[in-house]
Amino acid sequence: MSWENGLFIISTFLAVALAINNICLRKQNCSLKEDKLMNILRKETAMHLLNQMWKTAKRRKTSLAIIMVDIDQFKLYNDNYGHVKGDVCLSKVAEALKSQLRKADVIGRYGGEEIIIALPDTNEKDAMMIAKRLRLAVSNQRILHKGSQVSRYVTVSVGVCSAVPGEYALNIQKMIEYADEALYKVKSNGRNGEGFKAPGRVNDDAKVVTNIQVKLA
Repeated sequence: MSWENGLFIISTFLAVALAINNICLRKQNCSLKEDKLMNILRKETAMHLLNQMWKTAKRRKTSLAIIMVDIDQFKLYNDNYGHVKGDVCLSKVAEALKSQLRKADVIGRYGGEEIIIALPDTNEKDAMMIAKRLRLAVSNQRILHKGSQVSRYVTVSVGVCSAVPGEYALNIQKMIEYADEALYKVKSNGRNGEGFKAPGRVNDDAKVVTNIQVKLA
């Protein structure tokens, strides 16, 4: 073997090794950013992306929607079926939600059985349509929930807020709070539905006015 051939083989080997190492690092970084149980983003990563999406929407003057999803009476599910099946349930719910989202959308575990979703370029009407699709995707899985007072199957409640950053007196955290308020309005009205809390427009002569609309199944 010539010196040149030997050098080529060594260079090729090093290049392949470096490529494999980079792939391993990317997978490791992804695993650190994802919730291993639900296979969606961890809260910290999701919030980082949400803040970036807010800045982008503000710069482009486009709408951004925030959706909060909560599994109805999940504590009862754990009590009746155990935490192992509860974990399986969480994974199936997350998978159902992901199946309805676009590549540009962001989904993460906000805490416990609550999930946060961000939809770029999505107004109120479209966000509510997506919220309904998300809810139906979960219920259509027909995961038995014998302890539920809502349905024989696992269901979710969904809260929505959509706005064009800069046109409303709110920031990304306030949008999350509005979506959360809409979610809990749904839960207090019987669960298994979707609700929307509309932010008030910026007006120097008036206070911010909000209202919550709720649609139950």
